[in-house]
Amino acid sequence: MLSVEEAMTKEVVTFAPETPVKTVIDQMLEKKIGSVVIVAGGKPAGIFSERDVLKSLSKGTENILSQPVSAVMTANPVTIETTAAFTRAMEMMDTRSIRHLPVVDAAGKIVGILSIKDMLRSQVNFIRGKTKPAAPAPAPSPAPSGGWND
Repeated sequence: MLSVEEAMTKEVVTFAPETPVKTVIDQMLEKKIGSVVIVAGGKPAGIFSERDVLKSLSKGTENILSQPVSAVMTANPVTIETTAAFTRAMEMMDTRSIRHLPVVDAAGKIVGILSIKDMLRSQVNFIRGKTKPAAPAPAPSPAPSGGWND
């Protein structure tokens, strides 16, 4: 059974909550990534993605680029542990309409991120015979009400 740890990106880009949005966006553009994890004490405090930029702009957030990222991030992101089944992550991302899922260890510390791109790559590798298959997902749980994770 394929685990989240086997499919995730281990080089997760993180920032402190007080980092200016412009700094974060500049790094996202340079690294060609769609989200970053905002970390406090080694644990995910939020996630900041392209969607957060669009939401802030549509709300008319003043001087978004000089704001701390904590002012516009999605706080308390949905996370998944490294040992979780790949199919559990797929189900979570589907039911919650998220494209980036921070991965944590048993202590809740950030250790990676799983993106839609990572999932696609894993499936293509499986089709080509390069990886083991993902196990069936457990029964879906209801999605919480609220906004986007990313």
